[in-house]
Amino acid sequence: MKKNRLYLYVNPETENQFERLRKALELNKTDFGNLCILIAVSSLRRLLEPEKTLTVDDWTKLIKAGKSLGVEVGELVKDAQGINKT
Repeated sequence: MKKNRLYLYVNPETENQFERLRKALELNKTDFGNLCILIAVSSLRRLLEPEKTLTVDDWTKLIKAGKSLGVEVGELVKDAQGINKT
């Protein structure tokens, strides 16, 4: 698999946290950096594109569960899109 190199600068506090967690997990910088990026991208994708993070079966289960609690399907969609903010 082809790999691309990524260079970035972080502030000292972020670097300290990175190093502390990396050492706790006993990972090298490359592997821990890849893990951090994967987690961040996955989190952002769930936030920005929630409809793409679940399968049709998952959505079906959510809608059925919501209906059993008396939640309208339209309200579930609005919640997923971030329209219903409390």
